Amino acid sequence: MFNKKPILAILTLLLLLCVPVIALANSAAPDPNAHELLIDDVTDIDSLTVIGYDENGFEKIMVDFYSMDDERLEKTRVGSERIIDLYNTGGASKGFRIEIVFSGGETQTSQMVNFVGEDSYTYSVSDNEFTGIGTFNTRKPAVLQIALWVFMLAIPWGLTVLLEWLVALIFKIKPSRYVCFTNLVSNPVMNIVLLIVMSNFIINYFWLVLILELLVVGLEFLFYTFRYKDISKKRLLLFAVVANAVSYGTYAIISGLFY
Repeated sequence: MFNKKPILAILTLLLLLCVPVIALANSAAPDPNAHELLIDDVTDIDSLTVIGYDENGFEKIMVDFYSMDDERLEKTRVGSERIIDLYNTGGASKGFRIEIVFSGGETQTSQMVNFVGEDSYTYSVSDNEFTGIGTFNTRKPAVLQIALWVFMLAIPWGLTVLLEWLVALIFKIKPSRYVCFTNLVSNPVMNIVLLIVMSNFIINYFWLVLILELLVVGLEFLFYTFRYKDISKKRLLLFAVVANAVSYGTYAIISGLFY
């Protein structure tokens, strides 16, 4: 017989280290109406206005900043950059443009750019043009990002473990503690992949999650067949599929995936 205490201690340590990314596996898809706009240099800007327009050309102010010290303007690791959260309520605006008033009184208006999915946008003030789309998580202060991950991911992680444990009871998978153990291992691995990919690449969220979820189901099924030798493989496979579907679906509904 081997001593289980050192293994338990190691697993506990790994769990604590993975807390910032442990729940993304069952997080909902990004809101297609939520966007981020990165302004590359606000040094000489006095005020900034983002104006949206609909398919009929009607314009309306989305956000209006009279000071570059406005708390809604999120700082990045580059002191002159600012990130603006743009929420296109109900997808009412087809696109947007930027109007800038500089400290010397000069004004500048950008071209119109269309909203696409949940894309984020980078605007070059000196060139007066949009230089690309992407995500800006890697540009944000690391400490603040970790704190945000811990706060935002604690609830979905707990919900995932609880739901899959309840499904295990329904399927009479005993002892159910191995189900919890499996999620403690599979979630961090999947979440790290999601975090890295979604922060650094432009990729379809649904396809990425589908592929990763299928991999998780397969790996969990293999573990269950090793641990629960007295339960048929058919029931274990069905349980793995249903448990992941229930945990993902429930949290997706709660966090607004289905409109």
